[in-house]
Amino acid sequence: MSTRKPPNAGKGRPKGSPNRVTKAAKEAFALAFESLGGVDALSTWARKNPGEFYKLYARLIPTEVSGEVAVRARLVIEG
Repeated sequence: MSTRKPPNAGKGRPKGSPNRVTKAAKEAFALAFESLGGVDALSTWARKNPGEFYKLYARLIPTEVSGEVAVRARLVIEG
């Protein structure tokens, strides 16, 4: 019985690379979207179902924004 591990054992996917199943699902949805009429069909559906459309659209907005804010302030106290 060997105790040596393969040279790439435990490395996994590189950070940020999509899961193969997720990638395949996104590609399948993109194909289905196009076969159902694409943007024109989505617009027609959205006009008929604005509440549902906005619920879905809100899920696409990033929930976390990172950045840096620089503020210059001057406090003057008179008294």
